[in-house]
Amino acid sequence: MPVLDHVEIYEVFARRRREEPLRHVGTVTAPNVEMARLYARVIYDEDMWDAMVVVPRAAIIPVEPRYGGSSWRSGRE
Repeated sequence: MPVLDHVEIYEVFARRRREEPLRHVGTVTAPNVEMARLYARVIYDEDMWDAMVVVPRAAIIPVEPRYGGSSWRSGRE
């Protein structure tokens, strides 16, 4: 089996019905976006999704909490 030089973490969001908002359903690790789509479809296919999207974790921009609490940690710190 070949060793991959680069893999990236992708966040997976989906919704069951068009009127619902997307919700976070999990993550996949893949060498590129095409494989991330495939992995997400295979791993999170337990529901009939209206929509599913993958977002590179590095593309998520955290918003600092206004009143304390924790913020999203992208792993880039």
